[in-house]
Amino acid sequence: MMPGVVSERGAADRAAVSELTIAERTVALYASAMPPAYRFRRGDDAPLLAWIAQGADLLGSRSLRLLAGRLRGYELLALADLVTPQVAAEYASDMPDSRRADDAARLASLTTFKVGVSRAAVERGNAPVVDDCPCACTGAVAVWGEDPDDSYEIVCPVHPYASARAPFAGGVAA
Repeated sequence: MMPGVVSERGAADRAAVSELTIAERTVALYASAMPPAYRFRRGDDAPLLAWIAQGADLLGSRSLRLLAGRLRGYELLALADLVTPQVAAEYASDMPDSRRADDAARLASLTTFKVGVSRAAVERGNAPVVDDCPCACTGAVAVWGEDPDDSYEIVCPVHPYASARAPFAGGVAA
């Protein structure tokens, strides 16, 4: 095959991957036959895209989106330093090999430069899913200090306070 020429399978993989969100690509790569400790090299686009397509096919769209939502929920809680032991255990059961999970996330992000993300995938996004969210789906997480004056509430990154209170604008039903 000549350099710069994309095979039919490569074009199909490219199109399929562009329809996935980054979280879906991460989950698909984790589930794929990507070799352990794989390192991307220039020109490795075709196998990388093929592994993502393979993982997506293996999981099916329903499982892929559920796992991507759970990953997204974990990521949001981790960024806010709100991961509870239950949430950490849920994440570890989904992706027990942390090195592979990190590699999959890094490589999935790289594909945004290679194939982009379709408008449909951006609009669909992945709604975060967390079974044992610290806010208990209220939109606010209580943070307790030693002194009552050190206690406060923060907005839950998974269930934003504004959307949890959306029907009530300023205490008045909308």
